[in-house]
Amino acid sequence: MYKYFIYFLFLIVLFSSCHTKFGKSRNIANYYTEENYQKVINKCDKSINYYGDYYLYYYYRGASNFKLGNYQEALSDLNKAIKLNPSYVDSYAFRSYAYGKLEKYKESIADLNYAIEKSPKNSNYYLNRGITYRSMNLIDKAIEDLKMSIKLSPTKSYAYNVLGKAYNSIGDHQKSLAMYNSAIIFDSERPEYYNNRALLYIELGEFENAVKDIHIAVEKSDNDFYYIESRAYILLMSGMYDEALNDYNQVIDNNKYDIDTYFKRGLSNYYLKKYRQSMEDFDKVISMDSTYYDAYLNRGNLKEEMKDYQGALDDYNYVINNSSSFLDALNNRGLLYFNGFQNNEFAIRDFSKVIRLDSTNSIAYSNRGMVKYNLSNYEGANIDLTRAIEIDENYSEPYFLRSQSYYELGELDKAYQDIEKAISLNKSDIRFLLHKSVVLTAMHKYEEEIELCNEILEIDSLNVDIIFDRAYANMELGNCQLAKEGYDKVISLDSTYSMAWCNRGWAKECLRNHESALLDYNRAIELDSLNKYARNNRGYLYSWKYKDYEKAMNDIHIAIEVDSTFLKARINKLGLLLINQDKKGVVQESTDILAIDSLCRDAYYLRGIINYHVETSEVGCKDILKAKELGLDIASEAFQELCE
Repeated sequence: MYKYFIYFLFLIVLFSSCHTKFGKSRNIANYYTEENYQKVINKCDKSINYYGDYYLYYYYRGASNFKLGNYQEALSDLNKAIKLNPSYVDSYAFRSYAYGKLEKYKESIADLNYAIEKSPKNSNYYLNRGITYRSMNLIDKAIEDLKMSIKLSPTKSYAYNVLGKAYNSIGDHQKSLAMYNSAIIFDSERPEYYNNRALLYIELGEFENAVKDIHIAVEKSDNDFYYIESRAYILLMSGMYDEALNDYNQVIDNNKYDIDTYFKRGLSNYYLKKYRQSMEDFDKVISMDSTYYDAYLNRGNLKEEMKDYQGALDDYNYVINNSSSFLDALNNRGLLYFNGFQNNEFAIRDFSKVIRLDSTNSIAYSNRGMVKYNLSNYEGANIDLTRAIEIDENYSEPYFLRSQSYYELGELDKAYQDIEKAISLNKSDIRFLLHKSVVLTAMHKYEEEIELCNEILEIDSLNVDIIFDRAYANMELGNCQLAKEGYDKVISLDSTYSMAWCNRGWAKECLRNHESALLDYNRAIELDSLNKYARNNRGYLYSWKYKDYEKAMNDIHIAIEVDSTFLKARINKLGLLLINQDKKGVVQESTDILAIDSLCRDAYYLRGIINYHVETSEVGCKDILKAKELGLDIASEAFQELCE
């Protein structure tokens, strides 16, 4: 009887001890649920000291240390919890999270594999293994796990969010966007989701949507500085530099040691052309961290903009000599040699070195092509520019440069195709629109050019070159009054624009206002005595209107001296030689013209007529026949009368 009583007392004590531990751990669990993690740690410490080792104490203390960012302490506690109870799966799960934070990914995966094996329906385990795989850059495995997590818990918003990040990392922006949208549908209060979608919109170039989302993120975070800083970046990338600057000022006021924010504020100031403030920010970054090479790189850009070429060179050289990631600095130094020092040889040397080190650097190929274009090596330029396009078909600059090169080679259809492509990739670069105007003029597409000029003038209403081009197109279409009005506008904006005076004279001739036209030609020549167009036009006017052949020949001779290939001037000279009955001169000038343009039918015809009478009929008829074959009607009549 006595022994049964003792046994009964033993059971009571044992049950009482277990019940006390269980009760304490249940209270601790409540504190954990309330996210009072420091209190959990304190309670677990006391419980371990009083009641001894119990796996749940170590589990909750480990989980709380993890939540507070004490990952090494968390790992130690969770190891103890697993040792005390190897079958408690949640300990393995939390230990895997601690391993992940300590970048011990293999150990993290091993724990999650065990957890999933024991609890294959737990969506959190798949979610966290997916997160770990993503950290290991094993994106396919990450996506597979994240999909399984969503399958097990279709409304788990965070799984959609992480899956969106995974898709974005492999460039599948549309699937990424769909996942972020789903995350927001299932939890519209999480600022992180709006922030991530905003960053994706920046990559997609949808700046308005990006700004809208980041404003929501800031609002839902109660103006958390993390999201204010993210908003500053998004505003910066969206070109809203004033607003970005305001946000960066707020972030710096909150944390004066945030070096990245000083750097980005420096960029904002740079884009706002607040060069002194920008310089102060880059200097501040460098004073805080002498290895922040992007600050040197951007300070070099700033110094180059301020014409401090030697200072810029010093900053680029510092990056090149000290950083392992120096290709951007080498590219920038090449541009500095080209734009600042006008040293084409050194520029090509730097760009070539970049290409040797990185054969897929499209920027270096484009830059080297630009220098070759500047050296009139158009074929060589096209080889480099084509390679840049092959590497990155969405890079607008090489299309623009190759269009210029094709234009110089006279391949206008190719020039047009390239500039159209450049504009489709970057509609905001006015250089592209200006060059397209030049190409359209050369292709005689005057109506399209007028439409383009109107479009550009909506952006820049006082652009004298575009007003000039529109006037020229109107002149070619026979709209002489509109052309004159256009040139009036150019001259009112820039009274030293010699070609505007010249072409207004041309428009006035069209309007039969010859005396006023002559005054405009005179003014054009006063401004530029070597203006070949003004010389030629005035010479022609002297010839046919005023019959002053001596002044006419003097102007036309000067035009030809300026440009010996200027066909309009040479043809006008040919007319004057005919008037003066200089037969030998006509033959020689016709021969000179044909050396420039072998398809000039007027030169063949006139040389043929003169040679028919001065040399032999056979020599003359050969040229007349050529003029006939080229489509000159009067040559057909002459050939029939003289040669058949």
